[in-house]
Amino acid sequence: AMNPEHPVTKGTSENDDLFFQVNEASNSHYDAFPAIVVDYMNKVNAKIGTDYKPFNYYGAPDATEVIVAMGSVCECAEEVVDYLNAKGEKVGLVKVHLYRPFVPKYLTAVLPKTVKKISVLDRTKERGSIGEPLYLDVVA
Repeated sequence: AMNPEHPVTKGTSENDDLFFQVNEASNSHYDAFPAIVVDYMNKVNAKIGTDYKPFNYYGAPDATEVIVAMGSVCECAEEVVDYLNAKGEKVGLVKVHLYRPFVPKYLTAVLPKTVKKISVLDRTKERGSIGEPLYLDVVA
């Protein structure tokens, strides 16, 4: 029977002494992952004529305001960008295709140098957090 005075761990592949060591040992795999994904994105792009990147930019080349989003909202956001740009605004959209691991250099590579404001649309609500996951990664 379970007893808080005599805790027991059963059925795990790692005990406490190895858990963090094993997790840290996998860091090199996560560090290598973005380059592998980019390589495959380039291969797919060459085969079927697409232009997928970890982050794709859509909108005015001299945008001062940009939305960062991922998923199905991007299609709607493109229409908003087109509408606002047609009215003389300078806006854009960054579509996130590789979220984790988040690689800031790929994000900054697609942002116009003229950007002054960034809005992040995140479908996740993290109650009690200072922000949602995508937002926190973008502002980091």
